Amino acid sequence: METLEHFQSQVKERLMEFRRLTQKSPAHIVVFRDGVSDSQFKITMEQEVSSIQRACSSLSDKYKPTITFMVVQKRHQVRFYEPSRKFDRQGGNAGNLKNGTIIDRDIINPELFDFYAVLHRGILGTSRPCHIYVLYDDWALPAEYVYLLSYYMAYVCTRCESPIGIPAPCYYADLACTRMKNHWMINKSTTKSSMSNGLPELHDNIKNEQFFV
Repeated sequence: METLEHFQSQVKERLMEFRRLTQKSPAHIVVFRDGVSDSQFKITMEQEVSSIQRACSSLSDKYKPTITFMVVQKRHQVRFYEPSRKFDRQGGNAGNLKNGTIIDRDIINPELFDFYAVLHRGILGTSRPCHIYVLYDDWALPAEYVYLLSYYMAYVCTRCESPIGIPAPCYYADLACTRMKNHWMINKSTTKSSMSNGLPELHDNIKNEQFFV
């Protein structure tokens, strides 16, 4: 499992920045979490939802936004195809399903709220669906809204004009972690550095920008 350190302080920092820019706090917080195995669902959800709640309470005792916590899995062997599907620009020539297809019955976990989502277009090769689990949702979103939210999030990646295979927040998190890992590797042997907790400090001009994209 990919663990998150200092998660509570990081959430608080983002909430404060959101408030600074919009003059209000978000009423709903939606988390797309990557890098969690099935056996770690419960402990991850409990720890990280609790961290979010504590971060909100640290801003104000009355601030209690709704939270939707989802885990996105992409490293699995499940694939879907439609044998009768002919060639077109959406599905390719190998029977790929159209992007936006949701599979939410028959092969899912009967005890959890989970579904498979084919978010990207199968232009070359076989489309790889992502497997999404909704582990916590006190917003009480209808299933159709969860599907649409996951689908729309595949379209907002600034690196690609087409939908990507996972919700963009997961992809951005991977990019951010890779960038910071590279900075850490470069600076780890430096004797005099402005690093805090092993990470380099960011310049104010890019501190709140998506420079890693």
